[in-house]
Amino acid sequence: MGWIRRRRVRQVLVPALWLLVVLVCIAWRHPEFWVSTYSRYLDAQDLIRKGEFQRALQKLDLALRDDPDQTGYINTRGYLLLEMRNDSAARATFERGLRLDPKNPEALLGLAQAQLNQNQISQLKSTLDRMESLPLDFDQKHRRAQLYGQAGESRTALVHTRAIMEEAPRDRGLIWEAVRLAAAQQDWQEVITLANRLMGMNPPDEVRIRANELLSMD
Repeated sequence: MGWIRRRRVRQVLVPALWLLVVLVCIAWRHPEFWVSTYSRYLDAQDLIRKGEFQRALQKLDLALRDDPDQTGYINTRGYLLLEMRNDSAARATFERGLRLDPKNPEALLGLAQAQLNQNQISQLKSTLDRMESLPLDFDQKHRRAQLYGQAGESRTALVHTRAIMEEAPRDRGLIWEAVRLAAAQQDWQEVITLANRLMGMNPPDEVRIRANELLSMD
């Protein structure tokens, strides 16, 4: 009877061991069907940090194949395409995301950047104007103001930069941006006010020199 029990144990144990070996080999080889969608996204992020943009794009496309409505993946793909200087594809990607979430700030900022790169200034302004009533974080507000400035809308950019300065009153870089925007508008009273404020904050030498030059222009 003992040998019968041992035989039954072997009949159960041997297939189980083989199954374990097979699973370990599969996990070690890491085949595509074994990889989760989020893992592909994380792989893409890692490849972006390494500068391997084409491979990152392939990983993102695989992630979006499995989860086509994930706006985070779509936005990442759009910004990657901007980095790759493929503005047309980036614009199409952000527009795809905005069809899913029309009020997505990152998609709107990405679309605006693509439009700026393609010199589509009127469309860019319209895109930025769509963000007026959206809740934006500090970085998004700053990027929006900068895009207005780069589009030649220095007056609008100055208004938004002034508003952001209330959240970061001692940000010297932000104040310097406001000085330059005021100078572009030839609003010398504003230049004097902002430049004097900046000079009292011990700015870098190059900024101090330029601020003094602007003050002497009044």
